[in-house]
Amino acid sequence: MMHRESPAAASFVPAADRQSFQIRRAIEDDNEGLLALTRATPMAGTIALRIDRDPDFFALLRMRGESIVYVALQGSEVVGSISAALRTVYISGEPETAAYVGDMKVHPRFSGSRIALNLTQTLEAHLRSAGIDLGVCVVADGNRRAMPLLAGRLGITRWVSMGRFLVKELLPSPFEGSAGGYRIELAEAKDLTSITALLNQFHRSRQFAPRLTESEIIAPGCSGGEGAYSRTLVARRDSRIVATLSLLDTATVKRNVLLGIPPSARAAVALLRLMAAPFPGFCVPRIGHPLRILTVRHFACEGGHEQALRSLIRRARCEAFHNRFTFLLLGLHESDPLCHLLQGMPGFTFTSLAFATSLQAPERLESVSRGIPFEDYALV
Repeated sequence: MMHRESPAAASFVPAADRQSFQIRRAIEDDNEGLLALTRATPMAGTIALRIDRDPDFFALLRMRGESIVYVALQGSEVVGSISAALRTVYISGEPETAAYVGDMKVHPRFSGSRIALNLTQTLEAHLRSAGIDLGVCVVADGNRRAMPLLAGRLGITRWVSMGRFLVKELLPSPFEGSAGGYRIELAEAKDLTSITALLNQFHRSRQFAPRLTESEIIAPGCSGGEGAYSRTLVARRDSRIVATLSLLDTATVKRNVLLGIPPSARAAVALLRLMAAPFPGFCVPRIGHPLRILTVRHFACEGGHEQALRSLIRRARCEAFHNRFTFLLLGLHESDPLCHLLQGMPGFTFTSLAFATSLQAPERLESVSRGIPFEDYALV
């Protein structure tokens, strides 16, 4: 008779084997292993998500710009990963290259091993050799496993808290409402210079906000088929652009699969399903299914024209409704004065914790953490 191992026995890894792993830079041939690791390590937190990145794990990183990925291997199996995307961002109003650190994953079979520690040490050594000082990361609120690694133990750099990001998952709406005297419309190609200048002026007032070039702005009027929806909107006062935002569907590079929500949110979703009955095109979130998310990127407004940005967000909710998205996603730091623009707009809030580190001058962190952090949630 053939002996069959129980699932528990099959997943058991002897203590000696838990430390027998190799760390190296990822290559394209690691794609399938990284995808399998991603499926095995959903995001823990108050709202549980699995971020699927099929068919190409590296596609999201290419969108972020210059990136590096390290993997931990046991034999030929990818059992851990970490990545860093290098961006020119504004720190206290001045441009500087910083690292956005993400993709910290360890296979559940190796929980408690030294894989996360060794991956972090390897990435830190690479960043130091490249002359990178500042790093930033976000962790889902409720993800307790990540906290010890950020505390600076066992010889790795300490990360300091920068507060919370409030990721608003706004419900789409068929009603745009009044534009408040602004002209809301699609951007034109001739607007790129003005849009880029407005964004960079705004980004200078936020920590870790990217310095943008015209080539990084979503092409005006661009809108593809399903999985490729994108466009840039502007608000004009007379002929002058006073606010802008871009919309992007990132489903081609990542999909958020809803795995679990707290009881209070379940009740809200049930109520939403009833309210959505008269609107057959509205997509209500379902456990175990990907969320169709339209993400707000590259948003900014001139001082005194905050209501223009609110009008753009209302238009974006209409765009999300008419294109059958489940949510319009927009992230702001809890201390950002623009948070009041979202008051009265129904939806859910996904909270993540922001952290920053300095590899070369930790004394900088006090001044860095006093600013208002910024995060581009299209790529998180």
